[in-house]
Amino acid sequence: MTDLLWYQYALIGLIFAWSGFVRTSLGFGGAVLALPFLLLVTNQPLVFLPIIAIHLLIFSSWIAWNGHRQLQKESSATRPAESNIDWAYLRKALKIMIIPKLIGVVGLLTLPAQVMTSIIFGIVFIYAIGYVLNRPFKSKNKYVDYVLLALGGYVSGTSLIGAPLIVAVFAAHVAKEQLRDTMFVLWFILVVIKMVSFLIAGSIYS
Repeated sequence: MTDLLWYQYALIGLIFAWSGFVRTSLGFGGAVLALPFLLLVTNQPLVFLPIIAIHLLIFSSWIAWNGHRQLQKESSATRPAESNIDWAYLRKALKIMIIPKLIGVVGLLTLPAQVMTSIIFGIVFIYAIGYVLNRPFKSKNKYVDYVLLALGGYVSGTSLIGAPLIVAVFAAHVAKEQLRDTMFVLWFILVVIKMVSFLIAGSIYS
């Protein structure tokens, strides 16, 4: 990373703190809200994405584990605790997402920074227009599920901002009480894939 001024470091810290609060409360959205602002501070996607990935790993594992512990405390001998994670649907969705995810990671590692920044801002712009018009992504049938999950996997591979696409599908198939922690486990798995790719490519040190 090029040398930054003190206020740029301060802005980066504030953006990460804010995105952490967003992710903790909603279960998603931290990266999609933080990344455009980070790129306005300095236009280097491959610098920020590994940091965002580590941020996600810490928050997702910690909160999902806390959800599991809370269920264990609330359980009793007569009412065994149910899982706070829908493992069955998580496995099904990952089978659809894994190949687009890897294609997205390859694109991130090979495309120029300027192109990646344009893609990221384009995706965020589409999200913003949808929410301004009150037309968020919705899952209506299994074929739409496949398309949204595949697109979400690809976008997650390029920039870790596929949450609006992925959540639209999971919200239609996962029980409300399991949705938040299931999403956190999904983010953890997707981020691990991305971090392994960074390490293999040596991009994390470039």
